[in-house]
Amino acid sequence: MSFYTLLSETLKPKLSEKETALLPHSYLMMGNVIFLHLNSILLKKRKLVGKAILKIYPYVKAVYMLKGSHGVYRLPKTELLAGKKQREIVHTELNVLYSFPPELLMFSERNKGEKEIICREIKRKETVLDMFAGIGYWSLPIAKTTPVSKVYSIELNPLSVKYLRKNILLNKIKNIEVFEGDCRHFSKVLEKKADRIIMGYLHNTEQFLPAALNMAKRRCIIHFHKKIHEKDLEKTKKKIEKICQTHGFRAKITDRRIKPYAPHVWHYSFKIALS
Repeated sequence: MSFYTLLSETLKPKLSEKETALLPHSYLMMGNVIFLHLNSILLKKRKLVGKAILKIYPYVKAVYMLKGSHGVYRLPKTELLAGKKQREIVHTELNVLYSFPPELLMFSERNKGEKEIICREIKRKETVLDMFAGIGYWSLPIAKTTPVSKVYSIELNPLSVKYLRKNILLNKIKNIEVFEGDCRHFSKVLEKKADRIIMGYLHNTEQFLPAALNMAKRRCIIHFHKKIHEKDLEKTKKKIEKICQTHGFRAKITDRRIKPYAPHVWHYSFKIALS
């Protein structure tokens, strides 16, 4: 029986027909915690929805509502709907353990497929640079599951750096070097170091591309992520090409949709092969 069916049956006596139709059809499960989005019409009944989910899944410790993110650190906006506040959880993905505080740092399960694709592409003895490492979303599976030689992980948020270091120890990884600060500040230190660069930041990503190009070897692969309207796809690719040309590189670009954010607005991954 689907999540929606279970939830609607549990809440049937307490919601109107319209409210029932707007119940979520899916959720994110991380560790023993459920995260979900709710339609604005259901906000007055949000605690009721949270308690119903705990009734359906008694092994779940807490239910949080996702309300977006904010700030340069990409901090999540969440609200505890039911259960006990969780100071820290441990989530497993791709044989990697991620420890983080769910109310202060976020984790997107919907990037799993893209991680698998990139990990399969990595060749032996590559040096990989993760420019927006967070708690190790990309760095950890790359370092743990591929024949990579070295991973340089750069992160601005001090709390994320703390959990990145903790997760490196938790997974017994020895080939990650952590840099704390704005990734652009390390473009000289890491000049021409990278065979592959991960740019997992969705907003104004092109402003960081010159720094990435400075850290790239001549035949580097850059995985450039950005949230855009589908009508802006070709314009974005041309902009990337122009920046690369300005810095002395030719760029062969292929794109892939990762996940939707709004009607016609997608998280795109651009694979930039430099030469």
